[in-house]
Amino acid sequence: MEQVILIKDVLDSFCSNSGQKINLNKSRVFFSRNIAEQNALMLSQGLGIEQTNDLGIYLGAPMLHQRASRNSYSFILDKMRKKLTSWKTNNLSFAGRITLAQSSLPCIPGYVMQTANIPASVCDEAEKICRDFIWGSTVNQRKCHLVSWEKICRPKEEGGLGFKNLRMLNQAYIHKLAWQMVAEPNKLWVQVMRAK
Repeated sequence: MEQVILIKDVLDSFCSNSGQKINLNKSRVFFSRNIAEQNALMLSQGLGIEQTNDLGIYLGAPMLHQRASRNSYSFILDKMRKKLTSWKTNNLSFAGRITLAQSSLPCIPGYVMQTANIPASVCDEAEKICRDFIWGSTVNQRKCHLVSWEKICRPKEEGGLGFKNLRMLNQAYIHKLAWQMVAEPNKLWVQVMRAK
């Protein structure tokens, strides 16, 4: 309970200094599985904030507290499919489909890929959605893919279209974060992660 009082003091101090007010009805508190349910309930009531087992999505990325699964990131694939339904595939030329696929579809998983190691199956399915769109495949009609995805992912200078391999892109983002942890130890997020 001493920590609850400390947290309330910090929140009150923030509110008085910033002029903002925290909406406790929209707030949630998450507890580790290691804390007894009775203690979690007591602390939640002390804070005046409802307890939750799932923090949901924050800034477009899931706040996971267990191992990431395909279901954790299925929302990416749903967004990509939803985006495609608004485009009339049959009315677009091959070049038009390529341009739309390059400019819009990779952006959907891009932000989440910068913060988490996405399961390979999700990356593969996202690439399949792009491939099917480029070649004009629909739910009702499959079209032949005339060039392999590996060739399409090559740089334009090498005869490809410059599409990114999503698995490799995801790993590059994760390695960039790892490099920042080593090279920039004074960043606040690095200090928090090191302390954890």
